[in-house]
Amino acid sequence: DVPLADDEVDLAEVEQRWKGAVLWLDARPRDQFEKGHIPGAHLLNEQEFDELVLVNIDLLQGLTKPVVIYCSGQACKASHAVRDRLVNTGIIHENVFVLRGGFPAWEAAGGPVEKP
Repeated sequence: DVPLADDEVDLAEVEQRWKGAVLWLDARPRDQFEKGHIPGAHLLNEQEFDELVLVNIDLLQGLTKPVVIYCSGQACKASHAVRDRLVNTGIIHENVFVLRGGFPAWEAAGGPVEKP
């Protein structure tokens, strides 16, 4: 097993550290988000970043809970790209993590899936 990077969390840690009380951001393309996502997740992907940040800005600023970003799996780099943009633009400074294994890990763990 590869150890978690500093900016990564797995589902067990999300549950243990925060009892699941996090803001989920889905970094996948819109069509994948619309097929199903973690309940309560907000879409924020690279393709529509500027537009979606504006839509979600009130939610993102002044956050007190951690943010966990996911995409379509371990090989997917979209979560890291979105995390870097949020941090580098100063929208969020800390407590921004990437979910190891992405949405497939959530599904494999039997997590509920919300469909629009």
